[in-house]
Amino acid sequence: LCIDATMNIDLVRAYYPNAVLRDEIRAETPYQRIVQYPDRAFGKGWLQNQGNVADIWAWSKSYAIQRGGRWLLVVQKHVEDKIRAGFKIPDFIDIAHHNNIAGRDEWKDVTGLIVVGRTQPPPGAIEKIAGAMTGRARAAIEGWYPAATELIRAKDGSAVTVEADRHPDNAAEAVRAAICDAEVMQIIGRARGTNRTAANPVEVVVLGSLPLDVEVDTVRQWSKPTVDDRMMAEGVWLESAADAARVYPDLGSREAIKKAKQRKGTIPYKNTLYGNVPNLRTVRFQRKGAGNKACHAVFDIRIVPEPETWLAEHLGAVTILGAEIWLPDEDQIEVYDGGIMPPVLRDKVRNAYQAGNLTQQAAAERIGLSRPQLANALQGRFGLSHEAAEGLKAFLMQPPQIIQPRLI
Repeated sequence: LCIDATMNIDLVRAYYPNAVLRDEIRAETPYQRIVQYPDRAFGKGWLQNQGNVADIWAWSKSYAIQRGGRWLLVVQKHVEDKIRAGFKIPDFIDIAHHNNIAGRDEWKDVTGLIVVGRTQPPPGAIEKIAGAMTGRARAAIEGWYPAATELIRAKDGSAVTVEADRHPDNAAEAVRAAICDAEVMQIIGRARGTNRTAANPVEVVVLGSLPLDVEVDTVRQWSKPTVDDRMMAEGVWLESAADAARVYPDLGSREAIKKAKQRKGTIPYKNTLYGNVPNLRTVRFQRKGAGNKACHAVFDIRIVPEPETWLAEHLGAVTILGAEIWLPDEDQIEVYDGGIMPPVLRDKVRNAYQAGNLTQQAAAERIGLSRPQLANALQGRFGLSHEAAEGLKAFLMQPPQIIQPRLI
């Protein structure tokens, strides 16, 4: 009896010609959520660049901090080496690499898992393996794998077309899929989604254009970490652009940070998908001196356990005005009933119509607004009526299908 989570019966028959596939079991995972960012492959070549590695690390660390708990990050071996050599890794993030995770059970209780890219041997190596297994030489293909256009469709209705590497020879393709596709499925399995309950759900984040042998919950567009992400990755997010420029000079000048925040919106406080984030503390404070306004800061107390001391050391004398619980992003959208749109809602609307390759005019018509009305609302110049707010939320409940304008 041979049992394997990612078995290909054709490959098994190369060793056991009389093997019979008795059953295919699909285990339910109601408390596992999969989010995929399929707009690039996140391949080995792209990740040879140290700047791209730094972006992946900052993005992943910020993502984990905003959702709380313990996380596993799986990357290629050379990326893991660069992260370990160049960055301080907090104890709430484990790092592993592809081809070094099968059979391991120490991550069965993580809050979330992020897998970046995939393994993909060149066609020549695949053809040699397939030839050795079948006893028949495989016809070599020139260059890289031919690309097949495939659709990744998510449970929430979002969808995106991607170019997937496929070998034209059936045996070689089976070998390629066993090394590449099945490895990603093995990584996802480390979080033991089948064993999760309402008390300990798990989120799986896949960065890559590989179509998975499992239905994802939603697909999103990936972008490099914002100034807010980079601050959060350091353990402290600051609302004030002036304070951010003082504490994080690598982010740029006050004006540069202010413009970046206006373009992307801010992340004053984020919630896990399943409950409050106990590691985050929001502090409202005011620097002493004329002209200083009250501002907010968000701290990961695992990294900065004493926010008041940190503020005094980095910003000088401050007055603590108290702590506030800010609504998480999804709750801001849920309770919006008209008026000025919160930044997170503006970003969500823009992302929805841009991902669907709609013009602002077309999006406005679907919502039930004129283009100037929508443009002003997205800039925060004017509020919307209750009826317009309902139309806006209806648009987000059934967004246009994601159309990938280009494949990277």
